[in-house]
Amino acid sequence: PTRLPGATSRAGQTSAWIAADAHLHGHGCGGQRNPQDLYDLLQPASLDIASALVWGQGYDDDRPFFTGQDWEGSTSDRIVHYDLEVSGFAAALMGHQVILGLSSLDFPNQLSSLPIADWAQEQGAVDGFAHAGTWPADGTFPVAGGGDVPFEAPIRAGLGTLGFLEIEQIMGHDGQWSNGITALWYPLLNSGVAIPIVGGSDYPFLLDGAGSARTLFPAEAGTGYAGWLNAIRTGRTVVAGNRPGWLDITVDGRRMGSVLDVASGEQIEVV
Repeated sequence: PTRLPGATSRAGQTSAWIAADAHLHGHGCGGQRNPQDLYDLLQPASLDIASALVWGQGYDDDRPFFTGQDWEGSTSDRIVHYDLEVSGFAAALMGHQVILGLSSLDFPNQLSSLPIADWAQEQGAVDGFAHAGTWPADGTFPVAGGGDVPFEAPIRAGLGTLGFLEIEQIMGHDGQWSNGITALWYPLLNSGVAIPIVGGSDYPFLLDGAGSARTLFPAEAGTGYAGWLNAIRTGRTVVAGNRPGWLDITVDGRRMGSVLDVASGEQIEVV
C-alpha cells in the first residue's frame, strides 16, 4: 500500500497511513470503466483502496461486478471493492446514501433512508450520506426532497444510525473551504454526536479525478477493506485533497477516535 512512509506527527510518532477513495463510479455520467480501468486509476493517484459504487445510472453494467468481496483482480497493495450509492432511485429523495461492506444490493426502495439503514445494519455494513458539502452554508435546514442534499442526516444522527458524512469537494472553485460541511457537521459534533467524516472524489460525476478528495486512515486501524471500514467505524479518518499534507494530532497522547473524559478547567496537551 501507499501508506505514506515516514509520516511523522509533531508528537514524534511515525505511522503508516492508507489512502482510500470512498466514492468512485465505473458507469454513469459518461463513465465506461470496468474494474480493471478503476484499478488502473489507483497508483497514479496514490490510492490504496477504491470503493466503486453501483448506482442508478449504469446499474445493469456495474451490478455484475458486485460480489460482496474485493474485485478478483485486487492485490495486497491496491483494492477495488464494489458497494452501493443510493442515487438515481426513488429512495434517494432524502439524500444519497453511501453504504460500504454490503453482501447484497437488494435494498428497500422506499422514500426514506431509515428502512435502508436498518437493512444495511443487518448486513454489518457502514452507512452514511454523500454530498455533505451541499448542506446550506448559512446553516438553515434544506427543503425536503432536494435529492443529493442529505436531508435526513440530522435525523439519522439523532437516532444513532448515521455512520459517516462524506465530502467530495474540500475547497470550492473559489479556493475557500466548503462551508456546507461545517454548517452540517460542526453542529452535530457540538451536540455530542460523534460522526466520522470521509472523503470521496465522486469521479467521473465530478471531473477533478480519482482521489481529488480522499480519506486517510492509520494502518493500525487495520489493512485491506476490513481495515478501511473499521477506521470509519472507530472515527480514525482524515479527509485530504490530492496534495501532500494532513493533520495528525494527539490529545494527552491519545490519537483520533479516542474518547477522553476531561474535567472542567483541566489542562490538556494537544500536539
